[in-house]
Amino acid sequence: MNKAVTLSVFLIASAALAEKPTVTPKMPAISDGCFQVGTVDELYGFAAAINGTDGFEQNSETDCLEITSDITVNKNVLNADGDLAQDTASYILWNPPSYFVGTIKGNGHTISGLVIIDDAKKYQNVGFIRSGGGTMENLRFKDIYVEDGDASVYHYVGGIYGKNAASGNTNYGINLKKVSFAGTVLTASYMPVGGIVGKHSARLALEDVHVSGKVKSPSKAGGFSGEADDVIATRSTNEATIVSEGDYAGGFVAYANGNFRVEMTFTESCNKGIVNGYKAAAGFIGYMGYAKASIFNSYNSGDIEARDYIGGLVGAHKAGESPELTIYNSYSVGTISKSSFTYYYGLLGQSHSDNALDLKNSFFIKDTLYNDTAIFYGEAIAASKFEDGTLLSKLQQFEQDSIKGSVWDQDLTSDKFPVLEKRTKQTNSGTDDTENKEEKNEKEAIISTAFSSTTALVTTEGRHVKISGLQSGHKFAIFDLKGNILRQGIATESSVSLEVPHNGIFLVRINGMSKIIKVR
Repeated sequence: MNKAVTLSVFLIASAALAEKPTVTPKMPAISDGCFQVGTVDELYGFAAAINGTDGFEQNSETDCLEITSDITVNKNVLNADGDLAQDTASYILWNPPSYFVGTIKGNGHTISGLVIIDDAKKYQNVGFIRSGGGTMENLRFKDIYVEDGDASVYHYVGGIYGKNAASGNTNYGINLKKVSFAGTVLTASYMPVGGIVGKHSARLALEDVHVSGKVKSPSKAGGFSGEADDVIATRSTNEATIVSEGDYAGGFVAYANGNFRVEMTFTESCNKGIVNGYKAAAGFIGYMGYAKASIFNSYNSGDIEARDYIGGLVGAHKAGESPELTIYNSYSVGTISKSSFTYYYGLLGQSHSDNALDLKNSFFIKDTLYNDTAIFYGEAIAASKFEDGTLLSKLQQFEQDSIKGSVWDQDLTSDKFPVLEKRTKQTNSGTDDTENKEEKNEKEAIISTAFSSTTALVTTEGRHVKISGLQSGHKFAIFDLKGNILRQGIATESSVSLEVPHNGIFLVRINGMSKIIKVR
């Protein structure tokens, strides 16, 4: 019996070793000034050409990379815990380009199975690209493992970029649009680590960027950046678990300290990942010192744990006297736990100056208060109001400058709190004057249906709510703000008229998409 077990283990181990892929770097074709990369060999050839290694002449002229098909380097790299599924010897390791500033076109493709390990002081920075900048669009990274295992070195570690590139007096920015990273990023040193970039000293622009997996370090762990200068994030999400064994942990940025030179803006973005740190931990920014930050129409739903300076959106805030932290129309709903009772203030864990804060229409769960006599930043409301549409109404009615609450939505039958979703908006081609348009906007709401590219139009007249543009089988309902169903049905015709019992604010839902309306 023991021999059979031993033989089985031997066969499994042999099979695993036999499956190790091989690679022969191949110089990719260049078309319209872009490296054309569609295979593993061409991907490694691109890196070799940039680095001038593996017998390749260094190419420092071509500043464009185009991915022409999905590329899988190693299969099944990560296990369920985000660790390597096999011994390091079972994988082909990635030799990152040392310096690449330019354009990367993903064309919607995926690069998966990269294993990037530096435990012998081999690289200056660690990531898919060690030092880089420029633009990256429409590219997915999946099943990626990045590790700097030498605690004695001082390297920046990131899932995509170790650090932004610099040349002379120029620091190159990083611009990502429709990019996702799913993997594990680890470092043993006390240097910044991020799911996108370890440290950047120029602008990091993110649009529709998503990070998931795990980011861990002894200090300064961020879902997007470990240490940041300027950040502009729009419609971006972190779902990675963030762990800093020391200070500074943030769902987006761990640490930002710029003597008033750093400026960060987060719009329609959210953190859903667990954030765990020792001091200065939060859903968006762990620590900001003499830096400016704005958070608009955004939320945290990830659980946060730390000892001190722990906040739903920002952990610690050191500032002057002018408003340097602005939070509008946002909230935190994640569970917050800590091992001491100093510095717990709702959306913000600690601030050196209340005069430097500008908080409007932003909320956190009252149920998480340690006591009702403490000072808290943000408005505390009961957990039930996150679920019953009360918070949704407050968010949707907010409007200041270009910040509009119409981006929020909620399915009261399934969503425990308001969410951010794109909407299909209807424009009128008529010649109504401004006054008539404003009157229409108060009465009409456009709702994207879940199963159709068409829209349903909701209008009110007195206490009657008319829904037109329905398709057969569409489910519809009207709720009050306590979540009670007042009217509901399934469409058999293209329009339906429903009477509500009184004037006020109601929620109309069609096939899971919701909108607050006013009946007057």
